[in-house]
Amino acid sequence: MAAGSHLESFYVTPENIYGNTLLITGDEFAHLTKVLRKRVGDQISVVDGCGNRYDVNIVSLTRDSAKAEILRRRRLVGEPLVEVTLAAAVIKGPRFDWLVEKATEIGVRCILPVISQRCVVVPGELKKNRWQRIAIAAMKQCGRTILPKILKTMSVEEVVKHFSNVPIKLVTEAGSKGSIRQIAFSYHDKRGDFPRKVLILVGPEGGFTSEEITIAQEHGFECVSLGQRRLRSETAAILGATLLLWELEEL
Repeated sequence: MAAGSHLESFYVTPENIYGNTLLITGDEFAHLTKVLRKRVGDQISVVDGCGNRYDVNIVSLTRDSAKAEILRRRRLVGEPLVEVTLAAAVIKGPRFDWLVEKATEIGVRCILPVISQRCVVVPGELKKNRWQRIAIAAMKQCGRTILPKILKTMSVEEVVKHFSNVPIKLVTEAGSKGSIRQIAFSYHDKRGDFPRKVLILVGPEGGFTSEEITIAQEHGFECVSLGQRRLRSETAAILGATLLLWELEEL
């Protein structure tokens, strides 16, 4: 593992944290006791998805919960300072599952499923719930402390209007001469720092229509290329987000 070793992490919601103690319940409790067979006195690591990592000591076990004493709290472990929103066209099958997992691992803050004119599937609420569970597992595995949000599905038109105030907004377009590096450093040269919020909009394998590209540009999006080879949609999404984090010195 590239980031170094860390204690097995468990996820608790902020509602289950009370002063200097917390409760582990549900699937996390089952994994704690039935899979890892943790006992009273064992120390584990817990994250709340809101930027906090807790080193805790298990003090009691019941049939359906574990109570733990908080020994230490650390903030924003494993987190980039910049908030990256990855707005990616929905793709069929398990490929968007993979996208959610990898986007979480590299440090994306929000994942936004997008319906474009060339999309062939529209995800339901069950899909969103599944993607959130995948994000939780990936957050624990990679050592992050913020749980990426799975935002509601939007059309391209809704995305460009909703995120009009984000400082850097990119849209991928095959054949474009724009580059993520060029745009990031142009922003830095003008303002002396990188922005705290950015968004990259990535289309389906057929790309966005010319109409969608025009709408994005009219709302301040800048077109960027991800290279000369044609990529699968999920590959383009992860590559784009990775390059963006790299150029902002936050990977």
